[in-house]
This record gives sequence, C-alpha cells and structure tokens, in this order.
Amino acid sequence: QEEAEGLRDEVLRLRQALGEKQPADGAPHPAVASDLDLTSLQAEVADLKQQLQREKVRKQQREDALQAALQQSKSTLTARMAEAEQAVQEIRAAFRRDLEAA
Repeated sequence: QEEAEGLRDEVLRLRQALGEKQPADGAPHPAVASDLDLTSLQAEVADLKQQLQREKVRKQQREDALQAALQQSKSTLTARMAEAEQAVQEIRAAFRRDLEAA
C-alpha cells in the first residue's frame, strides 16, 4: 500500500513536470485512481519517465539549434562588418587620391 501511494505521488509529480494539470474539480488524474494495481502504477511511472526524458532531449535539440543559428548570425554579421569596413577604407583612399589630384 505504501509503495502504491509513493508511485501515485510520483505519477502526479511526473505529469506536472510534463505540463499536465490536475482536473479542475480536484479529482485525481485517472492514472492515479486508487484501483490501479502496483504493476500498472509502475508501468505508468516508467512511461512518464520516458516521456519526460524525450521532452528533455527535444528541448536540448531546440536549444542547440537556436545556439547554432545564433552563432551563424554572429559570424555573418562579423563578416558583413568587415566587408563594410573594407569598403569604407577603399572610399577614403579614393577620396584622398581625388583630393591629391585636384
């Protein structure tokens, strides 16, 4: 009985970690109904842990993709700034030559 209660608590905690809300009427989630046997509760906990792990992996992949895109944007911006600086130097040199020729 104690083990079943602990598993029910873990099911609720995992469901909350996955973003699920408890029913508005305060009733327990069907997965933690008291008539579920120990094996069913253990299976539910294992399934929820897998879901949570997959969600963590997806989140990390999204974060990695965003970081890569940010790094690419920074690199592109740096390259464009270098090109712009080169163009400014060329314009200044041309302007000086024009002034000297005049």
